[in-house]
Amino acid sequence: STSTADAINPTCNGTVSGATFIPNGKINNSLNFTGTTNYVDIPHHPKFNLTNEITIEAWLNVSKIGAQFPGNVSEMSSKNITDILGNSCFEPDLIHIAGTLYAIAYRDNASASLTTFRMDDDGVFLGTIDTKVISVPHFYEPTIINIHNNIYAIAYGASDDQTEAKSHIVTLPVYGNGTIGDIIDIFDFPTYYGREANFINIAPGIYAVAIGGASFETYPTGYLVTVSIDDAGDIGSSLIDTLKFPLSSSCSEPSIVHIMGDIYCITYNGYGATAGIGYVITMHILSNGSIIEPLEETDQFGLPENGIEPTMIHVTNDIYAISYGSDSNELLRTGYIKTLSINSAGHVLNDSLDILPFYTYLSPIDYNFETDILHVEGELYAVSFTGGNNSNWKRGFLTTVSITDTGNISDAALFIYEFDGRTALGGTSALNLASYVDRLIVVYGSINSTDRGFLTMEKIDLLGQEKSIIQKGDAFALMVNYDLLTARMTIGNTTCTVSGTVPFDSWTRIDLTYGGGFLKLYVNDVIHTGGIQPCTGQIRTNTDHLLFGGGLYGSIDEIKIFRGIYGP
Repeated sequence: STSTADAINPTCNGTVSGATFIPNGKINNSLNFTGTTNYVDIPHHPKFNLTNEITIEAWLNVSKIGAQFPGNVSEMSSKNITDILGNSCFEPDLIHIAGTLYAIAYRDNASASLTTFRMDDDGVFLGTIDTKVISVPHFYEPTIINIHNNIYAIAYGASDDQTEAKSHIVTLPVYGNGTIGDIIDIFDFPTYYGREANFINIAPGIYAVAIGGASFETYPTGYLVTVSIDDAGDIGSSLIDTLKFPLSSSCSEPSIVHIMGDIYCITYNGYGATAGIGYVITMHILSNGSIIEPLEETDQFGLPENGIEPTMIHVTNDIYAISYGSDSNELLRTGYIKTLSINSAGHVLNDSLDILPFYTYLSPIDYNFETDILHVEGELYAVSFTGGNNSNWKRGFLTTVSITDTGNISDAALFIYEFDGRTALGGTSALNLASYVDRLIVVYGSINSTDRGFLTMEKIDLLGQEKSIIQKGDAFALMVNYDLLTARMTIGNTTCTVSGTVPFDSWTRIDLTYGGGFLKLYVNDVIHTGGIQPCTGQIRTNTDHLLFGGGLYGSIDEIKIFRGIYGP
């Protein structure tokens, strides 16, 4: 059947779209819904505009599969990276150009490249546009940023075994049609600075680059340098200023963020003699590129599992989060997420507010490597990383956690998604979609054409995102978010709200009533905490259609809407 029957004259039958009738409902058959494209549309009739008293009754069976637990990850698409690039993709850095156009800066074992491609907002890969090989002597761990309009800059570091470990910056255009122009300028750092360059814009035309040391040194010291790059992509002929990190704080994998005003923060892990120690340093960088010494703050703390390769982001106010990978040379070393507080003056107030090691919820994952952390929405964050164990250590993961505005991290991951059957090693980079906050594009690198990485689009179920059960415009609505049942009714000029919880995968009787000065929600004849609200006035009337479903995963049966107040 493609319609639902109204049992009361005058009848207003509904048109079924997507939903299916299944046997073994609460009473005979029931309607089963699987998402936003499944609903029943019932044309407006004045009989639905009850103003003084109403009861909306239904039997509801919410499926835990698809119940949209906040942070749930679902895969929209995936494509092998070698099918996009034609070769391996090590240490990728992903950037959005415009619309459906993206670019990846990456390297293989012989050279560096930049490739543009298109992917739509639903994850459909639309093709590779252009690739440019970039010839620099040292081309490890590229980082790409936008300078102005179609001008981009890529910073490169050197490998561990290159004793003349100079860094480089390259500028070039990427046009709106995806073609990549000729290199505009190349800046070779005048002396050894090292690896793992991390860019940040300071002021118009002024950029800072945090650079890690090289592992062949006993104390691989990091540096902060500033450089000018104008809107046309021309790089200044010399560095503006240079800051050497404290010698006792050997540096690997720095991550730089803006705190406030001219205060910036760099976090990094120790290396060699200082492995297992984490560092946070803050400093003043003026708009002309001058770096003020001494440092505003130098803070060090122990890193569980010898955490490496930190990525730092701002949470809110004084709260920051850092995701770490782990040392791949040891078993049972997993990365983790930690939070800390840094005030607007650059002073570390607490360097260990909370911590969540990955091993608390990733068994049997023995270790993980590079990570990238992104803010999704509200308290929801996503971390992409590679890792595994001795039997399979080339695996890709995407996990979600919640971080509150006080720095508290959820006791376990909200969700952990493993990309089964695909190889992931050699770095990861993730981006939020500009048009959809709940979607991410993630690239996982590869070492060679045999161990192929992949490009994927993932959908993250948002905190507080509700699914419709029954609604009639702004008059009333019954919604579910995971196991939280919420009902809203506009009474007078006030939207009144009541709530309760429902079990999964079992039939539950729901009664929403208004009258006698109260809005009440009964769940199996029980009013839960938050299930009653005093309110007076008439229920809003409208000419909107009455809708069943339109988001729900589960079944509905025996819906009744009548004048009167139900009571158990």
